[in-house]
Amino acid sequence: MAKVSRRTGTERTWLLTGGLLGLLFAFPVLSPSVYYVSLLTSAALYGVLAMSYDLLMGYTGILSFGHALFFGVGAYGAGILMRDAGFDFFSAMAVVLALSAVLAAVIGLLSLRVKGVYFAMVTMAFAEFFHILVEKLYHITGGSDGFTRIPTPVWLGGTVQKYYVALVFAIAMYLLARRLVSSPVGSVWLAIRENETRAAMLGYDTFSYKLAVMVISGMMAALTGGLYAVVVNFAHPGFISVSTTINLLLMVVIGGVGTLSGGFIGALIVQPLGRILSSYFRAWLLVFGVVYVLIVLFFPAGILGSVRMWRLRRRRPPGAPRGPEAGPAVPTASPAGPGGAPMTPAAPRATPGAGPAAGDGGAGGP
Repeated sequence: MAKVSRRTGTERTWLLTGGLLGLLFAFPVLSPSVYYVSLLTSAALYGVLAMSYDLLMGYTGILSFGHALFFGVGAYGAGILMRDAGFDFFSAMAVVLALSAVLAAVIGLLSLRVKGVYFAMVTMAFAEFFHILVEKLYHITGGSDGFTRIPTPVWLGGTVQKYYVALVFAIAMYLLARRLVSSPVGSVWLAIRENETRAAMLGYDTFSYKLAVMVISGMMAALTGGLYAVVVNFAHPGFISVSTTINLLLMVVIGGVGTLSGGFIGALIVQPLGRILSSYFRAWLLVFGVVYVLIVLFFPAGILGSVRMWRLRRRRPPGAPRGPEAGPAVPTASPAGPGGAPMTPAAPRATPGAGPAAGDGGAGGP
């Protein structure tokens, strides 16, 4: 019976996924205006950016206030290379990837020595430094006026073409991120998020794993920034500002922390809702704040996280103990250590009359 139920649930998931993808690919035909197509293009790219931030915060427990730095570096890097240096699109993206990897590694080596709020402050300082640098280098970046006239490849000329490229890019980045979090490396990230001290005691170099996720998420953000700048033909210092990182944080929290696809849900709400509210209300930020509070009250684990919690409650057999359900499930298979042997020790046996063993009932996965 359980196998039938599991198979039915899997088939339902694939049907929903296929229906959603079909709707997204048909959206330019169904949309009454190209404005909505461009709006969804922006939301798709910001969804990838939010997903890259979710790798840091949701899967590794790293709260950064400087993640938008890599988005801005990608946007300005691609724009300068394509407009002023004569690079084609793919060559510029390759340089942006290499530059962002080096920058993320340097910032990670300097900032990951501290944790918690101190790490957040250090990353915010780096972002503000580059934000001010971009504004001061007016002759190169355009200063506060922004960097304009970024050339668009011929194959990316129309609004519909930009939409489909952004959609395919978002799907590819999601599949890549899903593969990463499902791998042994992703399991170590989850272990670091739950209890970094325990992961270190098991023999893992937690600093290297945190540096790796910072480099990967930074490269993903920079690639998104480069594509976004080419799509809108524009780059602005606001791309690097802390407010952009705060918007990413809102998207991840609204969609569901540690869910990957929750970032896209948050982007679909934050991006279009912000533009629509600003068209009708002068104090639109106040209205958006009310909407955000309502979402947090009724969906405490984010929209996707709360839906998963609700589905778990429905599947729980009557009389089963109620356990922690927040966030996505942590992979049950522990990552292998040197030589392929699992590093996680066997749980100690409980003796009659004794309390729960240390480490039992650990926090659930994101």
